[in-house]
Amino acid sequence: EILQPAAAIEIFQTAILAHDDIIDLSPIRRGKPTIYRQLGGEHYAFSQTICLGDIGLFYSVQLIADSDFDDQLKNQAVSMFCQMAVNTVSGQMLDVELPRLNQKTEAEGTIADNEREAYIPITRSRLSNADIRNRLEAESLKRLERMQEVPND
Repeated sequence: EILQPAAAIEIFQTAILAHDDIIDLSPIRRGKPTIYRQLGGEHYAFSQTICLGDIGLFYSVQLIADSDFDDQLKNQAVSMFCQMAVNTVSGQMLDVELPRLNQKTEAEGTIADNEREAYIPITRSRLSNADIRNRLEAESLKRLERMQEVPND
């Protein structure tokens, strides 16, 4: 019974690492060329790797949902799994965004270490969680406004 949820975790980790390799432009993973490098390292390779990672993420949830456990337990597991995914991706976003904000915090040193645990402890940073969230939201809003100003051809 536990094989499907266990496989879901492994597939999730592989999928998120495929995305992370693109974010970090990592050429090597586990001693071999990363997926996007194996596919040529160009736009096509990035696109296919992102799509493969996405399929892995959705398939992970499906494996849990299709397992033979009680429905209430499966729902709880899917909810916990999705929260883990949100925490992991939020950590990746912080990993990319914090250096751009020019804020040196303890969080920067802990993001990579804790990403595998899918939990990012940013409470010890000089910036509060709310400060970081507000800055990220402000940056996102600025980007959206700039996108709206660009005429469509």
